Amino acid sequence: RSAPRSFGSLLFFVMARGLVPIAVPVLVNADASLSAFDGLLGLFGRDETLTISPTQRLIGLGVVGFVVVAAALLSVRDNRARPRRALLIDLGELGLLSVFFVLTPAVFAVGMYFLVWHSPRHILRLMACEPRQQALLDKGRSLAALAAFHREALLFTVVPLIGVAAIAVALAATGAAQIAAVSLAVIASLTYPHAAIVAWMDYRQ
Repeated sequence: RSAPRSFGSLLFFVMARGLVPIAVPVLVNADASLSAFDGLLGLFGRDETLTISPTQRLIGLGVVGFVVVAAALLSVRDNRARPRRALLIDLGELGLLSVFFVLTPAVFAVGMYFLVWHSPRHILRLMACEPRQQALLDKGRSLAALAAFHREALLFTVVPLIGVAAIAVALAATGAAQIAAVSLAVIASLTYPHAAIVAWMDYRQ
């Protein structure tokens, strides 16, 4: 968003947006979430089953709740002299994400989050950074701008899909759990360059 934040507000904003989609599914629905991590860690020779005690779960939920509430309060403070729309967006996002991840099964919630929420926001941001696509957006030609984006992203979309298909074929005999674990490891390895690029974009903007 374009409205400036204080350092504290920015810190809790980032922490809340990260903790809610990543920590809440594990804390609320530990069995389904940790089974996926068991398969991933099994690739690296760890055979122990991951567990979360009731005390750890309670502490984790308390930390996440504190961060979300702090982010909301700091947003209220920072937006006092600004149009109410920015505040409503902040509070609406926090509330919607929190409720969604608490009430929705963990694996489905994470998948839908990245497909419906996380990815489109990055796509729109990238389109706004590309002059020709931004010009099309400014003229109200959203479909043309989206088509231009997908032409540029075609190679970066097809190659990973081929890679996932290759993994599935290579591991077909090992079962779906092994395929999911390897795919998760590949996706996790892409998180760091993705975060680095987004951080660089934040710095430049």
